Amino acid sequence: MQNEREKELIIESRFHCQLIGPKGENIQKIRDDFAAVQISFPDTKSDVVKLRGPRDDVDKCAHTLTKMYKDLIENNYQVKVPIFKQFHKFVIGKGGNTIKTIRKETDTKVDLPDSGSDSDMITITGKKEN
Repeated sequence: MQNEREKELIIESRFHCQLIGPKGENIQKIRDDFAAVQISFPDTKSDVVKLRGPRDDVDKCAHTLTKMYKDLIENNYQVKVPIFKQFHKFVIGKGGNTIKTIRKETDTKVDLPDSGSDSDMITITGKKEN
């Protein structure tokens, strides 16, 4: 019992799905690497992920999850840019060529609001420097 440890990590709930991965692939690999550690994601929108198990394994698992979380934060920086809706067609370009070029050259994800939406905000997601 002295070697047993419980640790709580603060990881934004919006990143839980990405840490878990499609069909649980990412978390399964972590659970395979740290078989003695119990990893619990909250059912609610809480940011607390709980780890429990042998002290050394919990510390190593926490380090791995923290590194993955920092990578997600770095690659998911978001900026919202207001551009009048009537100009969105110029951002998209003919056949989507302009927006494809922007995405490729900046290595970012560029999301426009749905056509039925009143919003004029364009969301850009990626690394901050991009």
